[in-house]
Amino acid sequence: MSEIQMMTECFKENSAADAKFNPDVLGTEKALLWNEVETGRIEPLTNLLSWAGGAVDTGCSITIVKQVYQSDKNGNTRKDGYRLKFIITRKDKATIDRIYKILDCKGHINPVTVNGVKNSLYQLQYDGKHAHDAIERVAPFLFRKRVHAFFVDQFWKDCKMGQRPGKKGWGPGVIELRKRYMEYLKWLNSK
Repeated sequence: MSEIQMMTECFKENSAADAKFNPDVLGTEKALLWNEVETGRIEPLTNLLSWAGGAVDTGCSITIVKQVYQSDKNGNTRKDGYRLKFIITRKDKATIDRIYKILDCKGHINPVTVNGVKNSLYQLQYDGKHAHDAIERVAPFLFRKRVHAFFVDQFWKDCKMGQRPGKKGWGPGVIELRKRYMEYLKWLNSK
């Protein structure tokens, strides 16, 4: 019996009542994550997401940033854009790696440098759609940042994020709404 088959059988025995995380529904890779670091046993995805939610809740930044474009060599200019950023900062790189694996979204892990000197801090950065996906996965397990997560979801829907503007571009209402969301989230982060 292969390792995947043993993991699947063990999972079915331990949580047969939890159909939402049944490997037959989600696929073995998504329903289970192998906990190699601590115990070598299988854990349901909800346990790992709740752990990640606690770790993220204490050391993350959810923000909307204004992206300013310079004019090209022909003098053409683009309108400013607004991007969602989700940044998790931790001292332990192993913790950052584990959060990255659990959230299963495209992001970047970078060492933090202050005044040109590398500290013992690491950042996991998500941007745009990947930030929205990562926040959405961990949102049910957040406490301090739960309002931020709800707010980001509203921002994504109301401001047509992840959609193309078309030939005429976004109307002034969408741009103004994005700006207001950015300012409100900035205010929310200051509290």
